[in-house]
Amino acid sequence: MKKTVVLGDKLQQMLELLAQGASTKGLAKKMGYSEGTVRVYLHNMYRALGVKNRTEAVLWHMRAEREQGQVVAAMSTQDETGNKPAMAASFGEAAERDGLLHALGVMESFLGPYGRQWEVALRLKGGELDTAATQRQGRSRALWRALLGADFAYAKRICDRGEEGGLLAQSPEAVLLVLLLQAGGYTHAGDQAMARLGRRGETAVAGRELDLLKALRAALYDRDDVALNTVHRLATAASTPPVVKHLAMVSLYYAQVARRDFEQARGTADALWGEAERSRAQLAAMGVRPFAEASSATPSTSEGRRETAVQRAKTTAR
Repeated sequence: MKKTVVLGDKLQQMLELLAQGASTKGLAKKMGYSEGTVRVYLHNMYRALGVKNRTEAVLWHMRAEREQGQVVAAMSTQDETGNKPAMAASFGEAAERDGLLHALGVMESFLGPYGRQWEVALRLKGGELDTAATQRQGRSRALWRALLGADFAYAKRICDRGEEGGLLAQSPEAVLLVLLLQAGGYTHAGDQAMARLGRRGETAVAGRELDLLKALRAALYDRDDVALNTVHRLATAASTPPVVKHLAMVSLYYAQVARRDFEQARGTADALWGEAERSRAQLAAMGVRPFAEASSATPSTSEGRRETAVQRAKTTAR
């Protein structure tokens, strides 16, 4: 059963202001507190909600508002017609309700770095998933799933353990790590990682990837509309490499959620699902079956024995 969270008036007001995009300084000014006091209240609010940072708190608030609206709509529908409430009308609505990772399910494997298409391309080239490739794929996919699942603290834990060096030395791992830090509000750790990426020869991050990281930071923390347009361009341009496009689309989704532009966020989520479906269809057109597809259900042992007995009886009768 889902735990009911009841916040006091002060924390509820703070959550609503946070969801409207207020900074720590803005919260302090609105509520008449010092920034230090606001940070204490935020910590208490995160603990009460069971979240780790302000982005997760905004997502929690968004889902709570949506669920409340669904309950009201369901009660109205039951009173008037007795029908059950309607299901989510689009993937974007499902993502808003349950989160990107949960809504995508197994389809997330068609998106991001080292996914299904990468595996197929490797086999077509005669390559094999050796130990090194498997380990790198595992690291990248773990970061990708953390980004989809809004588990931004995953990157902070990596930095706290001092394990970010190896990730920052290669792409797309470096990009994923910094995106997680930025989206989670870990600005100090994110800025430190960005500074290392900017040093010549320290990483293999490409120009478009750096553009994405810089633009997302400015869009989230400076409310820079030009920067948001840069993220949007990278997410939609035909010339953007697929993996960078997927990273940009998820980044755009979180930036739109942070601005409470939920309609646009749902549209971005729908476009992400479209990317996953196109990838699956492309593999299917190549004759690749990404998932096992049984033609029929396997009968149980007793059913199998009965079926065999019937077949023997028919053969004997002939």
